[in-house]
Amino acid sequence: MGFDTSDDACVYRITDEIAAIHTVDFFTPIVDDPFWFGQIAAANALSDVYAMGGRPAVAMNLLCVPGCLSQETIRKILEGGHQKAVEAGCVIAGGHTIQDDEPKYGLCVTGYVHPDKALRNVGARPGDALVLTKPLGTGVLTTAAKAQAFEKNYRRMVRYGFLAIALIPLIFLILMFSLESKIVFLTLWIISIIAISVWLIVIEYIHTKLEEQKEMAGMSYEEMLENFRGKEAE
Repeated sequence: MGFDTSDDACVYRITDEIAAIHTVDFFTPIVDDPFWFGQIAAANALSDVYAMGGRPAVAMNLLCVPGCLSQETIRKILEGGHQKAVEAGCVIAGGHTIQDDEPKYGLCVTGYVHPDKALRNVGARPGDALVLTKPLGTGVLTTAAKAQAFEKNYRRMVRYGFLAIALIPLIFLILMFSLESKIVFLTLWIISIIAISVWLIVIEYIHTKLEEQKEMAGMSYEEMLENFRGKEAE
């Protein structure tokens, strides 16, 4: 497979029955807990092999650590990655560690697939089933959480929303005497209330989703399945 469709991993035909899948992925922490970070980073790298229709077989750790990082923290990161690899039936055969200014962790993974059963990013047709393994927008939320952009401004955004609601009556009281049409006044007032209400709902929704992602980061695959089934039952 070439680079033309920007697939998740490299697929190399070994025989008519076996093709090797190779991928590598690592990134900086997106959660505070080092064990969860290890789990997330490993699951992210392993998922590239599944995306190509294969099964992961062997992996190598990629770890960048600053000098200030404790041995206990490093151990937890690696333990988290190891747990996810075990769940996937994948062996971590070693790896490489270097010193860096910021922690980074991930895996270089090799898997296998039948050459005729490898999946690609192309070929979807109307009517095909689309399987979502996590809610759409998770990447946007985790990126915001990583930068702490949303958490830092959450209370401020909610405060501004309530402040706007408090000021609306005063603003429209002034407008009421300057607008000749009471219908225009009422229309503007209703639109403003709806807009601010939607703003608060969206902010609270994003905050709730961020909390859910933090909670799910520490779940095993079986716990995630049980969680999704419980939501479907509701």
